Order: sequence, then C-alpha cells, then structure tokens
Amino acid sequence: MIFYNKQHPQDMGAEEITAFLSHLAVEDKVSAEEVKALIRQLSGVYRLLVQLLYGMALLI
Repeated sequence: MIFYNKQHPQDMGAEEITAFLSHLAVEDKVSAEEVKALIRQLSGVYRLLVQLLYGMALLI
C-alpha cells in the first residue's frame, strides 16, 4: 500500500489497517458507507486467506 511506503498488506497489523481506514475517512473524505464496504471486503479477504493457508473455515 502506498499509504505505508508500499508495505504489503499481509505484513500490516490491526493498527496499520485502522490508521489507513481512518486516513481514508478523515483526510480523503471517503464516506462512512465506503469505509464499511472496505472493512467487509478486507474481512472477506482475511477469511479466504485463512482458509487457503490453514484449511479451516472461520465462523465469523
């Protein structure tokens, strides 16, 4: 992500993701609905990665 000097998202933790989403909402004036959509998409990607890497489904 360019926000974190092109750091790969898999190397980022919750703090970095939260800071990025806050930056979008405050600095880039992204609407709350768009931020919520991004959170849903990130959650879906996270679930898929867990399934691929560990062969298990998350029930959340």
